[in-house]
Formats: sequence, C-alpha cells, structure tokens
Amino acid sequence: MKFDQPLRAINNKLPNKKPSYYLKLLVVVVVSAILVSTLLIAAGVNERISGNVGGLIAFLIVPCFFGYMLAHLYNVERKASDSVNVYLPQLTSSESFNKISDGFSSFTRFLLVIYAYLLLVLIIALPVMGVLSALAS
Repeated sequence: MKFDQPLRAINNKLPNKKPSYYLKLLVVVVVSAILVSTLLIAAGVNERISGNVGGLIAFLIVPCFFGYMLAHLYNVERKASDSVNVYLPQLTSSESFNKISDGFSSFTRFLLVIYAYLLLVLIIALPVMGVLSALAS
C-alpha cells in the first residue's frame, strides 16, 4: 500500500520491533496508572488532581497500543493460511482458498492501517485538547 508509508517510517523509528515488548509496556502502564491514582487518593490528595494524574499516565496506553499495532503490522510474518495448514492441509493447496485468504488478509491490513491513522490523530489531538481545556478553566 502506498498510503501507509508514514506508518512504515514511524515503525522504523520504534525502539523495539517485537509486539510482546509493547504488550508488557501496556501492562506496566495500566498497573502504574491504577497504583498512582490509588496512592494519591490514599494520601488525601484532591480527587480531581489524583484523577488527572492517573489520566495522564493512562493516556500512555494509546501510544503503547499504537506501537504494538505497528510492530505487529510490519514485523510479524504470518498468514491466515498458516494456521489453517495445521488442521486442513488439503485446503491450503487450493488456489481459490489462497486467493480468498490473501484478499481477506489485505482487507484486514487495510482496516488496521486506517485504525492506525485514527490512533495517530488521537495521539496528536488529545494533548492539544487537554492544554486548551486547562487554559479555558
């Protein structure tokens, strides 16, 4: 696909190309957001402040998921026919099955690229909206 070149450039800049790294990072961010919010509430800090701090940490979930999605999209070489080959090897020898499988995988890849662009817009827009809402109040 031609229109996913910016995503490929972002993928090349990722510090780690393995999706499991981003899943571990995602778990760490979720647990730390819960812990920080709980500790701030237990310390008697205003609920609004503790919620905002927890929300800022929880915002890191979106870039972690974006990194996971890019790492999986461009660095994992798997086809749908690989899993079918284990159970029904005679089906994967069919040319019509291979065409349908390739069409389905290209369609899901297209949807993932569109979703990645939506996440990228979200990553850019949310901090801007946060700053604007802080200035307004």
